[in-house]
Amino acid sequence: MPHSSFSSSPALARIEQAYRRWGETLGGNLDEVLETFTEDVEIRTLLPDDGSTPVRGLYRGRDGARRYFADMFGAFDLLEHVADRLIVDADGTALVMVGRCRLRHRASGAEMGSPLIDVCELRDGGVSRLTEMFDTFAFHRATVGAPA
Repeated sequence: MPHSSFSSSPALARIEQAYRRWGETLGGNLDEVLETFTEDVEIRTLLPDDGSTPVRGLYRGRDGARRYFADMFGAFDLLEHVADRLIVDADGTALVMVGRCRLRHRASGAEMGSPLIDVCELRDGGVSRLTEMFDTFAFHRATVGAPA
């Protein structure tokens, strides 16, 4: 990840470091990531909330965030996570991470790679809302198999 000028803000520097270490540890720094979230964080994916995938819908609070990652890592191994770019708006209330990831579905062994975009709202020195966007079709296909 290129060095960012917003690293002078302690909160943003912590978030940047957490993204970098997430890729280095393949998700092994969960507690560090959770510390970048506000107590009332909301995490949302674009996956259908119909029970067809292990990760879906809205997760609320730090306990919800922990459940989100437990759902993800219960079903998938993280093979690669790269945060190519972090973009922060002028007033420091929004951050976008542009990157990519690669996962392996534990049950089927199916692998998927995807561009990855996280859109974060920032408040009180942390991430208060995170919407994670990736190739939902590839994720769904790896989870439940190719469509008939």
